[in-house]
Amino acid sequence: MWYYLYLMLPRDALTMPLSALEAAVSVANVMSAPLAAALLMLDGAWGLRDWQWLFLIEGILTLSIGLAAGMVGRTKLFVA
Repeated sequence: MWYYLYLMLPRDALTMPLSALEAAVSVANVMSAPLAAALLMLDGAWGLRDWQWLFLIEGILTLSIGLAAGMVGRTKLFVA
């Protein structure tokens, strides 16, 4: 991600996007542990084991965020 930001943006415009990316990484780290703990408590709900819930929900979240970022970030990526 950092590499693509370097490709798409001029050097003087990198400060805010890189700061936002670092902040997003920190927020994701803070939120992922409680989410994982809550999902691991769903053992046996609807016939799925706890690790299956973890893979399913976090996979859906990752896929949806990745697709949304791919749709939004198409501006200069293919030109770079």
